[in-house]
Amino acid sequence: MRIVIEGLRLEGPTRGPLARGLDLTFGAEQALLVTGSSGSGKTRLLKALAGTAHPLAGRVERESHLRVGLALGRGGLLMNSTLLQNLTLPLRFQGMKREAAVERAEEAMAQLGLGPVGELRPHALSDRQRKLGSLARVLAFDPDLVLLDEPLEALDPRDLPKVRAVLEAWTTDPAKAVVVATERAEDHADLGALRLDLDEDEETP
Repeated sequence: MRIVIEGLRLEGPTRGPLARGLDLTFGAEQALLVTGSSGSGKTRLLKALAGTAHPLAGRVERESHLRVGLALGRGGLLMNSTLLQNLTLPLRFQGMKREAAVERAEEAMAQLGLGPVGELRPHALSDRQRKLGSLARVLAFDPDLVLLDEPLEALDPRDLPKVRAVLEAWTTDPAKAVVVATERAEDHADLGALRLDLDEDEETP
């Protein structure tokens, strides 16, 4: 599996466009750690890799059949659906039967300690539970390309071993490419990842 970024320029949320066209090739053999301060464009880059944000210039080339899972730092869950429904919906879109989708979703929720809140809607969940819910949705979907925005943010210490175990399983899976975006590179020093620092790509005023 190869994901190729060529001449990519993205509109940043607060700082205007990223400094220059990004050129990068990565795949399943090594995770990609995207670092940068708030507003540097980390989330926008993840969305471009997912195909949900259009670049100002350049392109992202990946195999069209790849299953993509994106867990945003905040939000991302459908507010009018229960957590269980949020997890099963992508599976149902892929053609999975309801019983199998529910079983897969319940397994993912149990792995991250969310079994008791599966019938709650996101507004009834804590920030921590919504964060875990977004990760559980990716876990249940079992994508080829895993895109994670601050996956350790807002978690309790009791959550960290579970989430780190999931991250390790993803990053050591030879069939998956993983991209982690964070302001705190030190939290992911164990990934052994290829690193892209977006702060180094800012335009000089």
